[in-house]
Amino acid sequence: MSYQEFMNNLMSTGIIGAVTILDPNGAVYWTSNPDWAVDGPAILNAWANREPSIMVAGTKFSTIVADHPDNFVGRNLAGGGTVVICKSPNNYYFLTWTSGDSGLDPRMQIHVEVARMAALSK
Repeated sequence: MSYQEFMNNLMSTGIIGAVTILDPNGAVYWTSNPDWAVDGPAILNAWANREPSIMVAGTKFSTIVADHPDNFVGRNLAGGGTVVICKSPNNYYFLTWTSGDSGLDPRMQIHVEVARMAALSK
């Protein structure tokens, strides 16, 4: 199964709302939603510098977990959802967003699946 098929399957659950894959420099390699404006270099820079928050598509996400360079979890405190970034072995980054409507545990389980897919990507 390709990563696009895998991500589309996860999105069909309704928990993940958007997925973007960034290349090692932060450029968008693939996205599930071309209208989702992601500034990859700025996101990766904020994460690397351990900023207290990152901006994704115009929304601020407060840093919850910032284990650079492996994974990042950020949450919008105004109910704008959660973003998770997982680094794959080939140095690409899987960025996912979930809405604020889902409970934290199911979202995190889905993001574990994304991390697993990132780890299998070569």
